[in-house]
Amino acid sequence: MSNKVVVSDEADDEIPLSEIKDVSAYNNLDEIRLESETIINGILQDDYPADTVIEVQHYFSSSDFDRLEKFIVEIDGMFGAEIDIGEPDECEDFDGATIFTVDFVSWHKVDVQEVMKEIEMFIPLCNQYSIIYDSWGTQVDEYNADDVGDES
Repeated sequence: MSNKVVVSDEADDEIPLSEIKDVSAYNNLDEIRLESETIINGILQDDYPADTVIEVQHYFSSSDFDRLEKFIVEIDGMFGAEIDIGEPDECEDFDGATIFTVDFVSWHKVDVQEVMKEIEMFIPLCNQYSIIYDSWGTQVDEYNADDVGDES
């Protein structure tokens, strides 16, 4: 997902995150699952073994710092040391409105079900606190099976 959301299928207009009124519609698990499948399939197509553990960075944003802070506290209570919670950042959306962002880092095998299990725990809290789940990403190096065990 990008920092913009399409208002309707017929409209070409996109709105900034600060103007999203229905957070639960934006935090659509079906769309997130499709995007996650695309990411995971791309990694696997680069010949990464499915049991490779990757760093997964989840991105969240809100126009209300207090709600974001409460969300962070709730997530920290649920996951503890299983995830690293970054420091919230203040930034601006496309219209210059102030938004607050935070990222969580966790580690998973290259498996859609494993990543989605965690996301499915985030989304109800996102909706409760009006937090936008703004996708996840990872950085993986090019994998070459011939390099495994090569210490050079």
